[in-house]
Amino acid sequence: MFRLWCGPAAWILGLLWPLSVCGQPALDKLEQELQQPAPAPEPGYLGVTLDDRGEQGLGVRVLAVVQGGPAARAGLLPGDLLTHVDDRPVASLAEFAEMLSPLPAGTRVRFTVQREERTLELEATLAARPAAGRAGQA
Repeated sequence: MFRLWCGPAAWILGLLWPLSVCGQPALDKLEQELQQPAPAPEPGYLGVTLDDRGEQGLGVRVLAVVQGGPAARAGLLPGDLLTHVDDRPVASLAEFAEMLSPLPAGTRVRFTVQREERTLELEATLAARPAAGRAGQA
């Protein structure tokens, strides 16, 4: 038995049935589906707890690193001072959040870190935020 397929995919695939067969409702449905905005990308997650108090605008201090998270995989450690994100200086926690908050999961980010007397360049790939239990972490 032959079944006429007039769904939106038929239009996209180029199987353009005459308007008299599929009718205006099929065109309306296709137009509606094509006009829907793409889903927003999942925000990126680093997996650190940070503080900028006592740093005099020189960066943000890593207080804790989530085990197995993007920051841990990149080599960030508690006590590190993050001074730059992608070569842009970081003076405060607010600046750090402003730099990272628009970045989606999957974005690679370079950090300049002061660890003891050394300057390190580390790279992390932001991940999707875990489902629960991580409130307050970047």
